[in-house]
Amino acid sequence: MALDMEARRTIEALRSGVPSRSAVSTLGTTQTQIESEFVERLGWIKAGKGARPIVVSANFGDGKSHLLRCLQARSAKSGFVTSFVVVSPETPLGNGHAVLKAIAEAAEAPGRTGKAVMELASNAPKDAVENLRFWARQARIHDRFRALLRVYEATRDEELRVKILGDIEGRPITKTQITAELKGLGEVSQYDLKSPRNALLAHDRLRLLAQFFNSHRASGLVVFFDEVERIERFTFRARLGAYEELGWWTRVCQESGSRLFAVFAETTSAVEQCLRDRGDLERIKSGRSLLPEERDQLAVEGAEFFQSNVSRLEQPTREQLESLQHVARDLYKRAYAVNPSILNQRTDVVTTVRSEIRRWITLWDLERHYPSYTPTIESEEITLDPSEIPDGDLAMDENDTNSE
Repeated sequence: MALDMEARRTIEALRSGVPSRSAVSTLGTTQTQIESEFVERLGWIKAGKGARPIVVSANFGDGKSHLLRCLQARSAKSGFVTSFVVVSPETPLGNGHAVLKAIAEAAEAPGRTGKAVMELASNAPKDAVENLRFWARQARIHDRFRALLRVYEATRDEELRVKILGDIEGRPITKTQITAELKGLGEVSQYDLKSPRNALLAHDRLRLLAQFFNSHRASGLVVFFDEVERIERFTFRARLGAYEELGWWTRVCQESGSRLFAVFAETTSAVEQCLRDRGDLERIKSGRSLLPEERDQLAVEGAEFFQSNVSRLEQPTREQLESLQHVARDLYKRAYAVNPSILNQRTDVVTTVRSEIRRWITLWDLERHYPSYTPTIESEEITLDPSEIPDGDLAMDENDTNSE
């Protein structure tokens, strides 16, 4: 039997617990309810309607990131440009400009490699810019972007066109350069280039980005935000910015024709606990956030949305686990040219899907390397109670030193 190297790569990804495209396409997901809701809302966005974003919550190792990658693959099959963004100190959810740049950098067009904007622009339909300018004339965006689209349409300078596309992605062209280009067209007086807050321009760019993709034969833009629970570690001011950003996404996704959709994922309801236990929602609602009224309302909407619209991942059924093992077993068979045994399901402890798949692979490894060996495995669930550790045991001894 010939070895299947693609199957082996998939097995190695599953062994390490890291989501991969091949694992996603092969295994699919057991979260059928969330997947069904996602597909339905994706259809609304594709039809030019609005749809409420999705929030998923799960314990570590329950398959949250795997689910996001599955939904990302479904989006690509439906013709959407997709982007996967991990919330971090470098990409805090409350910094609209940083989020925009991360989205643009990670954006992937269906069936293309490389950055989505440049890939789609290189093979643009003849009426793409015309359609984009028609949308911009009616959209609630800053005049700067109408001016940029006018220059983009008029110029034959490819270097300038690349700069304009870069501006949409979050690398701004100076107002001086835009004015100079408009002077060459004799249209300076037709556009107001006074700039508002960066966050507002970032939101306008995101709207424009989604419409750019749509005018270049994509269905729109779907963004997947992972590890949203990290905002719990931010300062209150930074968390406030994150709630405001969540409020903006909640609004824009539900706007007809926005062509934008978002999925947020967190671990173990961390954001809801932050809103409740640390009093964030109460502080925002009571007016103690010290934000202007419009921004304060966005923060309230974002906080309330995240508190009341969470979908929690379900534990897989026995039948779903049996189906998963059948698929994983077939992969292992093709990867190593062996016939692994069918393993019994565990009833002694509750574990995650990731851990269960890794257990299967480990047992099949033992069979492959030591055919005559029959392992005897004993297991028990371990819970750590920090109160059982005396404070003295946690203190550093005065003789402790760092080795060089």
